[in-house]
Amino acid sequence: MNTKLVGACFALFFLLTGCNDEPVEPEVEVPELDPEVMEEEIDGVEEEPAEVDEQEVEEPQETPEADPMAYLPEDGAVKNFKGEGNEYAELTIEVEHLDEKHIAMYEDNGGTRVLRIYRISEQQIDLVLEQPEFYEMYEDDPTGLDVIGTYLKFPLEVGQTSSLGEIMETDGTVETPYRTFEEVVIFESEEQEGSINRYYFVEGYGEVKREFIMDTEEGEMDFIVTSALESIE
Repeated sequence: MNTKLVGACFALFFLLTGCNDEPVEPEVEVPELDPEVMEEEIDGVEEEPAEVDEQEVEEPQETPEADPMAYLPEDGAVKNFKGEGNEYAELTIEVEHLDEKHIAMYEDNGGTRVLRIYRISEQQIDLVLEQPEFYEMYEDDPTGLDVIGTYLKFPLEVGQTSSLGEIMETDGTVETPYRTFEEVVIFESEEQEGSINRYYFVEGYGEVKREFIMDTEEGEMDFIVTSALESIE
């Protein structure tokens, strides 16, 4: 056999066997980690709090509780009203607290003296007695009196009705000889003949003005009778 041919065959054999050998990766020593050391390192890392979008949350506003006594005069008070438009428009109202729940008001217009007794509860003030031509002081027990009508109902809101009429405003303004009042609660009622009654109430003072308005013939001014607070004794 030819020597050169034999050498070429051996060279081809080694070349083929070398191509089939897979590369051997070098061994790498991985150090063993101590579990206790790992726990200490993890515990020592402080986590930063996640950012939270701060949103302003409006808390519901509670409606302040109404104080019915704030719309009634103090015990022993005398309220004087200046009158215009009628000889009986000038008024004097004397106030007497009969007990914790009952108040008497003696209204004198120069022609007659009317007694009215009111009963106070948490949500309203009721009229329990109305007696004209009463010229003495009330001395009976008012607890057994029946309700005649609702004088004021709380909270005072536009559209609410009582024996005074319908509430038209709760933030009105009214001028009286005593002073100019703001945040006035205005009641209005219409009679069958077309006349209008208006009552003006202010917290801390109670009634401060009343009006009687009657339509007249076309082209003439309306007939108006007013009683407005002038002084408090």
